[in-house]
Amino acid sequence: MKGNLKWKEITKRVGVMFWASVLMLQHMEVPVWAEGDSSASELFNPVHHCNADKEYDYQDEETPSRMFLEDYSDYSYVYFGSYPQMEVTDSAVIKQIDKNLEDVGDTWVDGSRYRKISCYDTNSSIENFQIRYDSGTVVTPAYRYFKWERIRWKVLYMDGKKALLAADKALDCQEYNETEEDVTWESCSIRKWLNGYDGFQDKNRGKGSGDFKKESFTSKSFYDTAFEKSEQNAILQTTLVNADNAEYGTGGGNSTKDEVFLLSISDVCNTAYGFCGVDKKHTSSRWCAPTDYCYRMGGYIFERNDTAGNKSCRWNLRTPGKSLNSVSCVNYNGEIWTDGSMVNRSYNSVVVPALYLDLTSDSWSTTDD
Repeated sequence: MKGNLKWKEITKRVGVMFWASVLMLQHMEVPVWAEGDSSASELFNPVHHCNADKEYDYQDEETPSRMFLEDYSDYSYVYFGSYPQMEVTDSAVIKQIDKNLEDVGDTWVDGSRYRKISCYDTNSSIENFQIRYDSGTVVTPAYRYFKWERIRWKVLYMDGKKALLAADKALDCQEYNETEEDVTWESCSIRKWLNGYDGFQDKNRGKGSGDFKKESFTSKSFYDTAFEKSEQNAILQTTLVNADNAEYGTGGGNSTKDEVFLLSISDVCNTAYGFCGVDKKHTSSRWCAPTDYCYRMGGYIFERNDTAGNKSCRWNLRTPGKSLNSVSCVNYNGEIWTDGSMVNRSYNSVVVPALYLDLTSDSWSTTDD
């Protein structure tokens, strides 16, 4: 009898503890992931694989023989924002775009967004805009068409609440500075274009003069083009320390506060970010392919034969080069040019944006949907 009473008392106490726990949990502030954060557990910091003692021989028509470091990195990816990327060749879609737009602009067809541009919207050169036939004939089409797609970003670093991202591909063509002059990251025109700051003049897009001058449709800033208001709110402003060029001592200028920026030499030599740690090394860890839109806008591209269908381009960093009218860049082979190239050199102008993302936002995902 006493045993039964003891068991009943234990059962009663367990029940009381259970319901007390339920009530407590109902009033506790339990941390939960927002919709965007539900995928945060899938993200990880880059893992760089480097066999420093092993290189492979790369050959093409321009380069008889060059040795490349055998390295690569495992990345996690984030989809955030959108931008024109893939060129459209479907005649039915093009017909509908033309029906919606008499001239250049953005429009929607069957639930997808498209951009229609003319050669006036390209950066400096229209060669990439042209069609070259096997017969040798070269034709400049009136328009080209591109589908907007979500931007895929590499996660270079994350700490659970924020992540440093860099675009997985070069997205557009824009000089570091629109005129040949001494500049730092603080004063260059691409900083204004990336962030939507006042002062960007779009000097190299648009053709003609006087009454025949046609303003470029694509002059709107990257920040305002790529991100909706809710997405802009998810971009964390960061203080950038703009270091000097370590090899030449060229001053990097004042620190700045920006939402969108270019990576620095130290960034692209950081193995924790997935890059080769040696600046002068030919390495695939720093290769960057362009989107169709980037190419048609004027970006200079190198065809690669070591990997089928692989392309890479030369992309600017924010660290100055040998002098203040030059900017360091990553060459198509992955080597960093610390001496740099002229700040208004068009073929160096493909843009690989970077930013810090608030991972508690619900404006991003790990899948393209």
